[in-house]
Amino acid sequence: MNMDSDSLSEKELLNTCIQGNKEAWDAFVERYTNLIYHAINKTLKTYHADSLYQDNIT
Repeated sequence: MNMDSDSLSEKELLNTCIQGNKEAWDAFVERYTNLIYHAINKTLKTYHADSLYQDNIT
């Protein structure tokens, strides 16, 4: 299935991902990678999880 993922709304993209469409999943990852990365990074910094992780390693 060849799709123009840029023209899909968020809801349409998610519904297509849920249906198992790999092309939709790839588009979702491309569209939201930066947002997800920054949210995780901010959370880790906010809760100092990086130091918690280091403490658990030793």
